[in-house]
Amino acid sequence: MEESSDEIRTPLISKDEKDDPVASSSQAMEPNSTSEVNEEQEPEENSPIKQVALTVPITDDPSLPVLTFRMWVLGALSCILLSFLNQFFWYRTEPLTITAISAQIAVVPLGQLMAAKITDRVFFKGKRWEFTLNPGPFNVKEHVLITIFANSGAGTVYAIHVVTVVKVFYKQQITFFVSLLVIITTQVLGFGWAGIFRRYLVEPAAMWWPANLVQVSLFSFAYYVFPGYLFEMLTSLSWICWIFPTSVLAQQLGSGLYGLGIATVGLDWSTISAYLGSPLASPWFATANVAAGFVFVMATLSQHIFAMTYGVGFAALTATIVHVALFHGREIWEQSKSSFQDKTMDIHTKLMRKYKQVPEWWFVIILICNIALTIFACEYYIEQLQLPWWGVLLACAIAILFTLPIGIITAITNQTPGLNIITEYIIGYIYPGYPVANMCFKVYGYISMTQAVTFLQDFKLGHYMKIPPRTMFMAQVVGPL
Repeated sequence: MEESSDEIRTPLISKDEKDDPVASSSQAMEPNSTSEVNEEQEPEENSPIKQVALTVPITDDPSLPVLTFRMWVLGALSCILLSFLNQFFWYRTEPLTITAISAQIAVVPLGQLMAAKITDRVFFKGKRWEFTLNPGPFNVKEHVLITIFANSGAGTVYAIHVVTVVKVFYKQQITFFVSLLVIITTQVLGFGWAGIFRRYLVEPAAMWWPANLVQVSLFSFAYYVFPGYLFEMLTSLSWICWIFPTSVLAQQLGSGLYGLGIATVGLDWSTISAYLGSPLASPWFATANVAAGFVFVMATLSQHIFAMTYGVGFAALTATIVHVALFHGREIWEQSKSSFQDKTMDIHTKLMRKYKQVPEWWFVIILICNIALTIFACEYYIEQLQLPWWGVLLACAIAILFTLPIGIITAITNQTPGLNIITEYIIGYIYPGYPVANMCFKVYGYISMTQAVTFLQDFKLGHYMKIPPRTMFMAQVVGPL
């Protein structure tokens, strides 16, 4: 087949795969045939979201190996390394977050190297348990699953704050086993109801998860190199220090590195993306909304009404529920009744239906086991954690209630409202005088919801890249642990 300049090339596909008729048919077409297929499929089957239609491929090759030796080694190493680095840098004033995109870029040469150097010998050939360490060229599905593996456990562990506060501030004893129970349960608890909400937040084409398109297209690499590495001298611009270069008071007030940073313009990428994530991955209307909100509330930051800004947190949660009920209530109700008829599926959902799906009872078992283990930890070690059993159930109920509306907002705008304020308020009012219980309730109510949204986002990434659902399930369970 003649090569054409209009031909779209898929990365990580070797020359051998290109010559294979099955692989080549799923990765490349003649320009004329491509336009014909697009004319037939695009109006009916392609995603109605323009950004998704332009970024995500609508082809699939089920023959590509996924659960390979390379995937497990590189995925585990990426997950461990990112988890350590993010937790280590979280205690900075401006937390430095190393996202899974870094691993996504770094594992490409490592995967290619392993494919070239590791033996392709087949062990236990002809038997049921035969396997090989090198099934062929490093392919795109391995690459995607390594990224998901890394992302599922790469974030900071919020429950570490409970352990730190108990030991450092309250000078109390909390054993290693209790700390481990709290950390494990908070990391996996949200996975249970995340699987139940897949039909609402993963399969519908309208839930497009903007942040995933960055990973699909790998654009973030080019955007990050320049601000993150080449222009560190522009970390902060303090015009007060420029005007009064010899004044100690001006340095104390205006310096972004050694002072209060008053009226300083920050250009450090870690400063920009520390708390709200990368603005490059959010839709324009969401970024503009955040900027407008900052301008309007800036006047309250240094005045006596600063405490009243907490009311915005309550208003945001109320607005989230009302918005979802008004604009997505009918859709949620119809999907609950019909459980996705064929007419509501886009091309990506249809392609994913070829694979064995993960039964919902798998997620239910994980959820029940985690809740039971959490109640056991809180009741048996009540002196250390202070949270009674009913607090665990209430925290889980709040998290489950808000996962769907907050997941919809995140899937559309890439902005995730938090439950930290409402969880602190509820347990503080119901169960006053127990600060450790307050923190544990916040972790189980807020972080489990955040973990559920993260799992759903990874589910959508696997949905876009046609990763078998049961393989996704395995990687996402192993990653946080």
